[in-house]
Amino acid sequence: MNYHVDLAEHRELPADFERYRQFFLYAPREVVQHTFDAATRYYPHLSAVNRITDHIRSHFPAANADRRHEIVGSDSIFFDLVAQGGSTGAQFFIGRRSYFMSIYPQRSDGEFINALTDEIRYRGAMDVILTDNARAEISNRVKDVLRHYRIRDHQSEPHYQQQNIAERFIQELKKLANRVLNTSGCPPEMIIHVLEYVVFIWNRTARRMLGWRTPIEALTGQTPDISMLLHHRFWDIVYISNYQEGSRGFPSRSTEILCRFIGYAETVGHSMTFKVWNPATRQVLYRSRLRKATPEDTNHPANNGNDDDQAREPDAEDEEEWDDNFPEQMNDGDDQTGDDNGELHDSPTGGSLDGETGGNSETTRETGRNEDSVAARTASRRRGVIPTTSGTGDRASSSSGTQAVRQDRTVRHDRTSTTPRPVPRPPVQPIANPMVQDSPDPLPPASEAIVNNEFLTSCIGRCVLLNKQEDGQRFRAKIVRLIEDFEGQRDSDPERIRFQCEVGDKKFQEIVDYNDMCNFMEEQMQEEDGTWRFRRITGHSLPRRKSDKPKVLIEWESGEITLEPIYTIGKADPWMIAEYAKKHGLVDEWHDYWPSLKIKKYSKNAKRLMRLTNEAKRVSYKNAPVWQYGHQVPKDHKEAMAFDAANKNHKWRDSEELEKNQLLEYKTFLDKGHKSVAQRPGPEYTEIKLHIVYAVKHDGRFKSRIVANGNMTAIPLESVYSGVVSLRGVRFVIFLAELNGLELYQTDVGNAYLESYTKEKVYVIGGPELHELQDHVLIIVKALYGLKSSGLRWHERFADVLRDMGFIPCVAEPDIWMRAMDSEGNVIKDKAKMRDTRSFTYEKPVPMEDGSYYEYIAVYTDDLTIASKDPEAIISALTGKYKFKLKGTDKLNFLLGCNYYREGRTLCASPKKYIEKMEDTYFRWFGTKPSRKVTSPLEANDHPELDTSEKLEEAEIKIYQSMVGSAQWLISLGRFDIGVHVMTLSSFRAEPRRGHLDRMKRIYGYVCKMRHGAIRYRTDMPDVTDFTFFEEDWNDTPFKDVREEFPTNLPAARGLPVLLTTYVDANLGHDKMSGKSVTGILHYFNKTPIDWYSKKQGTVEHATYGSENNAAREATQQINANKLTLMYLGVPIHDTPILLGDNEAVVDSDTQPKGKLHKRHLMLSYNYVRENIAAGKLRFAHIPGVINPSDVLSKHWAYQTVWPVLQPVLFWRGDTMQLVTKKDFTPSTK
Repeated sequence: MNYHVDLAEHRELPADFERYRQFFLYAPREVVQHTFDAATRYYPHLSAVNRITDHIRSHFPAANADRRHEIVGSDSIFFDLVAQGGSTGAQFFIGRRSYFMSIYPQRSDGEFINALTDEIRYRGAMDVILTDNARAEISNRVKDVLRHYRIRDHQSEPHYQQQNIAERFIQELKKLANRVLNTSGCPPEMIIHVLEYVVFIWNRTARRMLGWRTPIEALTGQTPDISMLLHHRFWDIVYISNYQEGSRGFPSRSTEILCRFIGYAETVGHSMTFKVWNPATRQVLYRSRLRKATPEDTNHPANNGNDDDQAREPDAEDEEEWDDNFPEQMNDGDDQTGDDNGELHDSPTGGSLDGETGGNSETTRETGRNEDSVAARTASRRRGVIPTTSGTGDRASSSSGTQAVRQDRTVRHDRTSTTPRPVPRPPVQPIANPMVQDSPDPLPPASEAIVNNEFLTSCIGRCVLLNKQEDGQRFRAKIVRLIEDFEGQRDSDPERIRFQCEVGDKKFQEIVDYNDMCNFMEEQMQEEDGTWRFRRITGHSLPRRKSDKPKVLIEWESGEITLEPIYTIGKADPWMIAEYAKKHGLVDEWHDYWPSLKIKKYSKNAKRLMRLTNEAKRVSYKNAPVWQYGHQVPKDHKEAMAFDAANKNHKWRDSEELEKNQLLEYKTFLDKGHKSVAQRPGPEYTEIKLHIVYAVKHDGRFKSRIVANGNMTAIPLESVYSGVVSLRGVRFVIFLAELNGLELYQTDVGNAYLESYTKEKVYVIGGPELHELQDHVLIIVKALYGLKSSGLRWHERFADVLRDMGFIPCVAEPDIWMRAMDSEGNVIKDKAKMRDTRSFTYEKPVPMEDGSYYEYIAVYTDDLTIASKDPEAIISALTGKYKFKLKGTDKLNFLLGCNYYREGRTLCASPKKYIEKMEDTYFRWFGTKPSRKVTSPLEANDHPELDTSEKLEEAEIKIYQSMVGSAQWLISLGRFDIGVHVMTLSSFRAEPRRGHLDRMKRIYGYVCKMRHGAIRYRTDMPDVTDFTFFEEDWNDTPFKDVREEFPTNLPAARGLPVLLTTYVDANLGHDKMSGKSVTGILHYFNKTPIDWYSKKQGTVEHATYGSENNAAREATQQINANKLTLMYLGVPIHDTPILLGDNEAVVDSDTQPKGKLHKRHLMLSYNYVRENIAAGKLRFAHIPGVINPSDVLSKHWAYQTVWPVLQPVLFWRGDTMQLVTKKDFTPSTK
């Protein structure tokens, strides 16, 4: 029996989170994205907009789907009007752990008992109910219910309402409700539905404080479905079926009724049932069959003329309320006040429903004279604020006053008209800005202090740098304790938290606010990279009186800046004083003040002065205290114990104990006993020392590492080199994994060196850091960190393990290990074959077509990147059979500074974290973040070699060199769009100028702005039919017998094939000083940019033909290297590699057999390319320069010129074929 199966390809398009922001109260894009990740969406589409269809069954029954172990806060909200349904207020509940909100309408505060029982009925019985002292909330009836359900109650202290968590989040609820009222145009009588709408969305929006999960999942443990949120906004015009008319009234009566969308039905129908408001009957209806109004419904017969509330589009204020810096810098997803620090302030920035906590100051002035005035309330409502009575004062509302408001609202919203009003168009949403990038908060904001007491306690004992004083001095303070008067209030009011600090040698006390302390610590986390460099003089003061003398402003290694007497500093370091005095023309003046310092003498010999100054700085650096994340790091065991004693804890001792126990667990030493009785090893053994390297991690952990003094051993006669996989090799492995459908895992071997044995004959006498092993004779038998050969020993040990597992090293990349697998996932053991004595053959490898493939492991010291269909089996073998202790085992997400993530099915590699680190380092150097007002790394046709600005000082030279080094690593991680610019500026590392530093700053600004660039591993085969390749007869040329040679030790080709495509370009006379040109090369595997090259040529060319010919020769060499590497990795090569260039003369002369060369100095390059073409190793074709992506690597480009070819390579999300219909140019790779 034959079966026929139709196969269809389905492509998952990336979600447009910017478009969905309107359905989440204009939350930031990051919040919407995390909400999509934390929820399901089983209803991607509703009914067609031109008709309403019947649904008999629920779309997805599982979506319709009880002790509550948390503290629940509750408080009442009162309105200044009678809301729809007759309610004058609402009862609010929120969970202390889950942050799940509930709202229940009530006509008076006496209905609290009903709201409480409903909350228990729907959400479960809480452990504790937290309220204030309102009579209705502590009545006997309430206590009976609490007794029945065994619920404890707790009340906030009078006049300290902030102790109730509900008080704070009521302000957040009111702010969001005001936003809905302002943007929807609905009457204020709909406030209860607005609150229910806001609460419903809040409970299904991911929160940072919940680990980017939703409150409803935190409460119930079930992932919510948010399909219902993605279709309508509050007060949208919708149409429902007219069930009453039925088939009657045709055609004079419409079959649809115009309504307003007001929320979601939680207790009626299935999960896609909505609440709508019928303005004709003034009733709330529940419907699952509805459709949204469109521009075609302008003359719909159901349009009601008295429905004049037209929804307006969100203005800029709505955007800024979420994020003041959008789109340059987006807030964290949990903050909904738009504050850069991610804090939920006690005073809302928008309006307030509760007069006690304040609101908009302008509104308060306008309505303060007569709060009960209807006109005042109406004016306030138009400004977006609802003025109300105090939430804790008189809770009784005037019935006459509210009735007057009711009548006023009714008249205003019941105007009649016979002319149909136009249906508003759907609001136009802002286009997503590709430059948007969020910055993580390094410290918890004040709003999260209520759930992060560990942070408060961890602050005790830390040292922070306080703000600079007016005279430029800056002091380091040690946090002593929390102030007792405030400690009891910190859970409910983080703004009241105060720290007591000791400052200076005199230990005078200073009180520091919580927010200031967070700023200090955040600044240190940005400024401290592990060490404080060297001290320097930052300025000097002038004497105010004749009896005074100048002082210098010293920046110490600890970060403090203090005014010190020149004589005191000069006695300890006269060369630094002399250098500063000479630089600022103060030698004679200061010499007259302090002749004994001999400032003139030291300043005369400039060369000796420079040498001695540098020596003093090195000594200062060596002896300088080291600070990491607010803690001083000890230099040795004695200092570590002193720090423990001073801090009254055992953190450093415990870290030493942990490190010592790990060494003993790995049996690192052979204990020969105490030195008083033990026999020392023979003369072939060398006695060395141990020392400890201390560090404080970013999460506050104290880390100690015992290291051997390998410098005390003799230089080994054998090589101790231990290689690692190249970044190019890592990209090859990742591409092949995506090509053949392999899973990518990453893992790290813990204490890798200790897994191997050392061959060095060394021993130590245990020091105090080894505790009970002190003074013991210990022979080192494991490859301890610090020994010269430890790296090689680990490399050999792991190589033996991989060989035992069936892996073999790749000949071209020795640190990529591979093994053949059949289609069933079994290891293929190569059959023994006769050794081929030939070094090469003309026979091209034939790919295996039996479904077999290769698995790969890329080894970077102890970091492993595994590509396998069953990586967990490899992990299990390493941990089970070979007893390795692996850590960080997970799917590939971060490796060597590069982030890995997926856009649909496409794997993306983007160095976002590394760019963030570069930005933080920039801020530490220059005190500000890089300017993002640039669209290219450098100006077009810029020539840094012609810069004549002043030369940089030594400190700035080191900064410049560090910036160049960071940028070069960023290029290696995939941001080759700055390759030629960094290559140019790296030429000036030895002696840079001010203009060169400014250009590096511009490059930093560009990458920070364009940080979303990524290498996307698109593995499908490209379409190259647009390129023309001619088959020529080379028999009448010297290359008639040339054939491609293949090594005889190639592994069998398995898996899917790869097509190599390379773009090449040259920029003649790039360097105006030397006249040298630049070669730019971009390599593709299928549709993935896999390798890149940008470098000055070795010779000076006088014409474009010469530079392009040299570039073609370099590209050809790299193509052969990439092809050979792939073949040694067992990859089938599809057809002949392609080389594409934009110089037609070079392409024609190299591909035509009868081509002639007129410049003899180009002979080698010219004939090398022609030989490869004649041998069939290469196809060379011409493309227009405007679509040549290698232009990015050869010249300083302008954004308008390069963006059409750069966008599909690094910045386009999705299928690049979509760009063909949007732009009038041929894509660089189809």
